[in-house]
Amino acid sequence: NSGVASAVINESVVEGEEARKFLEDVNVTYPQVLRVVKTRQATYAVLNNLIEYVQNLEKTGILETKEMLQLHDAVQTDLKKLLRNPPLVKLPKISSIHPMLGALPPSVRESLTNCTKEIMKLRGLTLYKEGAKSNGIWLISNGVVKWESKMTRTKHSFYPTFTHGSTLGLYEVLTGRPYICDIITDSVVFCIFLEADKIRSCLKSDPSTEKFLWEESAIFLSKLLLPQIFEKLAMQDLRALIADPEKSRMTIFIRGETIEIPHHSVALLLEGYVKIQGRQELLTAPAALLPSPGNLSFQNLAGSGSKGASFTHQGSFYLVETTARVILFDIPASEADASLLRRSSSLLSHVGDHPHRSFGRNHSGLMSWPEHFYKHKNHEQRSEGVEQQTSSLSARAMQLSIYGSMFRQDEVMSYSRLAMSDSALGSLDLNHEEPSRWN
Repeated sequence: NSGVASAVINESVVEGEEARKFLEDVNVTYPQVLRVVKTRQATYAVLNNLIEYVQNLEKTGILETKEMLQLHDAVQTDLKKLLRNPPLVKLPKISSIHPMLGALPPSVRESLTNCTKEIMKLRGLTLYKEGAKSNGIWLISNGVVKWESKMTRTKHSFYPTFTHGSTLGLYEVLTGRPYICDIITDSVVFCIFLEADKIRSCLKSDPSTEKFLWEESAIFLSKLLLPQIFEKLAMQDLRALIADPEKSRMTIFIRGETIEIPHHSVALLLEGYVKIQGRQELLTAPAALLPSPGNLSFQNLAGSGSKGASFTHQGSFYLVETTARVILFDIPASEADASLLRRSSSLLSHVGDHPHRSFGRNHSGLMSWPEHFYKHKNHEQRSEGVEQQTSSLSARAMQLSIYGSMFRQDEVMSYSRLAMSDSALGSLDLNHEEPSRWN
């Protein structure tokens, strides 16, 4: 029956295509596995050819029967060894397969690696769903995942994916919120799961670890809330941005303070509540805070945010209603503009009776301004140790993301300066009519 034959052929084609896609995913996610399989197949083929060659030598009279049997036995012995002890796949240690784990202090890293769960996921499986309780974080070692969200979806999100080296669910664990999006595997994925309680216990270890985890969570939020800017930026460049103290700063504000975002900069509200000056609407974390409406560089970003509740806001000043944690990213149209802006702009302004406080180092600052830099030298000296430790953790994560675990901890800062000087941060054209893209 031709109909039955056609159905069988079509079914075979579909199954063959699925097998091909699976092997392609494995090749991308685990190239070492495919190399071992190919090595085993090639070795087996060579040994079988040797057996045939020895037999042909015996048939042509070049070898005597006794010599042929000795060679045949030797080849058979090698075949048995290959079958009993095939080449093994050597995977890296847990501490070196993800930048976040590798960058943590040794004591913290050891406590986490002892309770990790290594999981292999096939394409199309869900890691977690939007609105579900945040019971842990997922570290993507190999593979690609995509995010979907009814709440935070933007019309500019063309590439809603996270690749290897991503840390997912950390923001929700740190804040105790439900997951804010669906995460679905888009290839074969090797990931590591860490329970929420283990992560929260790390926050008590030292201030540098806590600050580093918040910075790590900001990488995820930047792509989720501002895909127009960060969506196509490689993970290595995002980590370079976080590790550069001149291009990203995080600070905590108290009630009554006023925040002004400089031109060519954007900020993420990680914790707390703020209001746009002159408005009653209370803005809650997570949210993207943009400069004043007069800034043409970001005119396409405000109002192009999520469906339903808005997560992107634009205003001249933001008034802090409760203790708020904010991280700011300096995204200049050019490096020359950035240098000028850092000398002339101000992140905090005195409005009415609201206190004026700087984003300088004495306030764990987002940016350092010359007029404030030397005023609180004593406080700066006390906080310098924590600031340097935190910077080294982010720089360490950046180096691990780019170069792997070949670098020693004491080499991090010198190499990070070299890497940052050649980063893609200066190539963003914010004045273009289309959503900005990083090259």
